Amino acid sequence: VSLTYRMPSSLVNDVFQSASISLVGRNLALLAVSDDNTNKWDPSELAETYGENGQLPGTRSYGLNIKLTF
Repeated sequence: VSLTYRMPSSLVNDVFQSASISLVGRNLALLAVSDDNTNKWDPSELAETYGENGQLPGTRSYGLNIKLTF
């Protein structure tokens, strides 16, 4: 999920051509994660973590992006 707000040109026109700020989130619906799961891993992905072919389970993450165009 990504929510982006583009700053009005009247606010940033003196310094930048454009500017935007975004809030991003990945794997926000980890519904099966219990409170005692300290690593916040999705248990449905644990079955694939064997040998060299496995990956680490998905985790919930949040971020902030700032885009400035000169």
